[in-house]
Amino acid sequence: MLLEGRRGLLVGRIHLPRLRWWDLRDGKLAYSGDITTTFQYHVGMDEMIPVYARAGTILPWQRNETTTAAARRNPFNLSVFGDTAAGELYWDDGESRLAPYLGDFYRSQFWLESGELHMDVLQPRTDLMHQPVLETVLFYGQHQPTAVLVDGEAFEDWSFVEDVLTVRPNLDMATNHTVTLQ
Repeated sequence: MLLEGRRGLLVGRIHLPRLRWWDLRDGKLAYSGDITTTFQYHVGMDEMIPVYARAGTILPWQRNETTTAAARRNPFNLSVFGDTAAGELYWDDGESRLAPYLGDFYRSQFWLESGELHMDVLQPRTDLMHQPVLETVLFYGQHQPTAVLVDGEAFEDWSFVEDVLTVRPNLDMATNHTVTLQ
């Protein structure tokens, strides 16, 4: 809730329900508790306002660009928050209003449980995507693994820095995949 803007500052109040919440601006754990908390924020007019993700969430995203058309050409990424999480990606041509009714869309579900991230493709229309690749997966709230497997094979392109596990699998989004954290 925006309270006021003065001297180039945005001042607001945030209410976070119980559980764990990560600040999407820097990836740090912002709150972890059993009660709802309220705090005030102050950000400059040229800064991003606070945006938070709740534990249990998987957010698909693409890198920012100056236009939506340019952003749609980037590969996909996932941010996974917590040790059990779920999310979904729906993608169509961005223009047709009938896509959901005609089946002209891509859809996949993601879920993390017991150290396994599953990608289940429900509608494999990757021809609508410029780069149908899952480039990077960021895991927040995980312990550092001793090994990472992608589709049952040992995988080396991962790092664990400042409590964020980054896996760069570059997976074809037309098929199902599993990323296992050991």
